[in-house]
This record gives sequence, C-alpha cells and structure tokens, in this order.
Amino acid sequence: MRTLGIDYGDKRLGFALGDPTGTIASALIVYKRRSGAEDVGYIKKLITDKGVDTVIFGLPLNMDGTEGGRAQICREFGEMIQAAVPHISLVFFDERLSTVTAEEILIEAGVRRDERRNLVDKVAAQVILQSYLDESKIKKGNTEMANQKKLNSTRETHVEFFDQNEENIITLEGDDGKEAKFYEVACVDMDGELYILLQPVETLPEIGTDEVAIFHVQEDDESDADLLLPLEDEALMHKVFDAYVKAAADECECGCDCSCGGDDDCGCN
Repeated sequence: MRTLGIDYGDKRLGFALGDPTGTIASALIVYKRRSGAEDVGYIKKLITDKGVDTVIFGLPLNMDGTEGGRAQICREFGEMIQAAVPHISLVFFDERLSTVTAEEILIEAGVRRDERRNLVDKVAAQVILQSYLDESKIKKGNTEMANQKKLNSTRETHVEFFDQNEENIITLEGDDGKEAKFYEVACVDMDGELYILLQPVETLPEIGTDEVAIFHVQEDDESDADLLLPLEDEALMHKVFDAYVKAAADECECGCDCSCGGDDDCGCN
C-alpha cells in the first residue's frame, strides 16, 4: 500500500505519492477544484486507483505552532475525505513553509515563473509527504533502537563452563598456517551474541597458558559451521570477561574468583 500527500488550496489541490517502501515521495498531479462533492469524489478515485492506505493532509499552522481558521478549514475538508473513504488512515501534518520550499526547488531547477504556477502545488505536496516519511523513518528507528536496548537489558547473561580435558580441546589455524591447540574454558551468551573463551594448551608468542583469548562465535551460512572471530573491541572484551569472572565467582562455593567449586587441590583456598 502507498501514501498520498495533499497540499490544500482554495483553487487547486496538489498531490504527491509515496513509493511502496514508504521512503520516497514523488510529485503526482495538480487538480483544479470544482465543488466539495466533486473534489472528494476525485480524491476517492485517486486513492483507489493508486492503492493508497494513508493520506497525509498538509495542515497550515501559524508560525507559533497554533491552529487558525485556515487549519480548521483543512480539517473539515480532511474529515470529508475520511467519511468518503473510511478505511484509510488520515494524518494531518505540519505544512508550514512547504510552498516556499517548493518555490525554491523549482527555481533551483530552472523552471520559469509562468510554469512554476502549474507545478508548485504538487511539489508542495511532495515536500509535505517527504517530510512525513522522513520523520516516520526516524521515529521507527528510534523505537526499534529503544526496544532492542530494552530487550538487551532484560536478557540474562548465561555462562557455560568446560572442564579442561582432552575432550574440550580444539585446534585453530593462524594466518601463517600454523596450528595451535586450545582448551575451551567457557561460553558466554550475552545480549543475544555468543562468545567463547579459549586457553592455549601450550604457551604461544601472543598468549600464555595462564591467559585466555576471547572469540565471537558466528554461523557460517555456507558451511553451517561456527566461525570464531577474534574479539578486537576492548570495551566489549572487558564486558565479556567481566561476565565470565562474575559467573565463575557465583559458581564457586568458596567465594573466590575461580570456578573450582571449593576443590582442595585449587590454590585459591
């Protein structure tokens, strides 16, 4: 479905049409007014022919944002459209300076003054509709971002620990083609993403056996296998590691910062 923009005038109505994605508004047509009933009938047919489900009606507010007599006339005409086509959504949208903007657009495009008169109304409708579409995109983006932040804040972080034995050793190949073996220490599921902490079986040039490397686990769409991507964002690295340390401390009965479970063989107690 599509969106129709209307620029109201006593003698002419300007129309603009949004693309199916609700992204781009295009100037459509200028209609010379006849009578109220004929005007509404024309708009009703236009709505049907173009597959419109939402009408954006320009509302001429005063410069201080208040509504005057002109805005009331527009509202009454808009209500006539709504009564004739009750299934559509009718939105009144601030059209201040839309005609001025339309004139500037036409002047910059090199349109002669006598030709501008026949175009300005539909270009003004385009300005109104494009402003509405842009604002809607911003609001939608902000809402989605807020919802995602809310979801992330309520999603629990889960940490799974692994025993350091032969069953939990994986082999990775470096950029130089050399292979290295790592113990799987833990997996951290945080904010909808999965991370794995690995500890080298033998000391490597970049990392010792008492240190861990953190990787972001992603699915490879082609092979359906997991890809381990080194985590380079230091802030995120600290966040993942802190979640691991906290979970390890919570799991440990002796209250230390490891996951020994109070084992007498661990040097923490």
